[in-house]
Amino acid sequence: MTTQDREICARNSERYDAGFKRLLESKGVPAYSIAVAKGSSIVYRLHGGHLHPESGAGPVRENTRFNVGSVSKPITGAALVLLLEEGRLTLDDPVVKHIPEYRYPQVTLLNLLTHSAGYDPAFGIDVGFPSRAADVPGFLGRLYERGELCYEPGTSSAYFTLGYAILMDVVERVSGMPFESFVRQRLFDPLGMFASTFDAARLADSPYVLPWDGSRNEHLREEAMTPVMGDRGLFTTADDLVKFGYLFLNGRDNGRKDGNLSDGDNANRPVFSPAALRLMIRELPGMSPGKTPVFWRKGLRDEYGFFGDACSSEALGHTGFTGCMLLVDPACDTVAALLTNSVDWHGDWRNYRLLCNLAMALPNK
Repeated sequence: MTTQDREICARNSERYDAGFKRLLESKGVPAYSIAVAKGSSIVYRLHGGHLHPESGAGPVRENTRFNVGSVSKPITGAALVLLLEEGRLTLDDPVVKHIPEYRYPQVTLLNLLTHSAGYDPAFGIDVGFPSRAADVPGFLGRLYERGELCYEPGTSSAYFTLGYAILMDVVERVSGMPFESFVRQRLFDPLGMFASTFDAARLADSPYVLPWDGSRNEHLREEAMTPVMGDRGLFTTADDLVKFGYLFLNGRDNGRKDGNLSDGDNANRPVFSPAALRLMIRELPGMSPGKTPVFWRKGLRDEYGFFGDACSSEALGHTGFTGCMLLVDPACDTVAALLTNSVDWHGDWRNYRLLCNLAMALPNK
């Protein structure tokens, strides 16, 4: 971060901290971390609260990692696009092409990406979520052999989180690599997202917060410290999420940051081609709410309901049940990582709209 960038952040902190803190703290959010970028620079940072609200120990800092819940899903979608660019799959591929034991030949990868595969949202809840990595194959196997579709794929949309667990399996089978290794090698390290991981075992030596359920007055340790899954479980920082969001501002900051000169021809190759970046932000026809292959899209009516009034119709984003949101607005040259650890905050999506409006109000410099 340059001296000029630090001066911009300090100046904006003086003007905007009160508004952000008033909103977050009035809702009882125990821990939060925010980073907002305009153009090529982060223009605002704010972090506050404690790692363990009940004891007051350990203040949240810039490098504190949050479990971002379903904000994990755009990472899984982007991993699939990396394989698409290698000619190893298309989004119209039937899932069964890559997972032969999958039951429904009419369901495509794009159906799973867009929550239009025909599943009831509650399907899989009773299957028994895995608590260890060794349990994941059995869990997926039970998903593949059970249940019935409740509508024709592609004709409607109903949020089905475990579709992204199935997509994780596709990434592993097609790439021949564990999902965590693939996204680390192909996405996190090249983008300089060194604090990001799906593997809770990698958290031991760095600060992190767990989701907090105020109604139960407890941390959701079991829900957060899961084995690697493509639909949830990403631990990351606000700064790291901004690095991912930068990809979608006209391809800005699409180069490698890992400095791995031993990677041969890949060493200086952009992470994604311009065509792939356009694919990931392109609104798909006939989807309600608005959807791209990777994000929700605001559109003219914001049918999903979490974008701010000040966000343009081109705004992209995703939320997570842990109280987190990634916002990318290419028309306004803005990326915002809005992280909390409050399940209660997530319970009222007006909170996200208010926070987005604050982020959009920040000046470019």
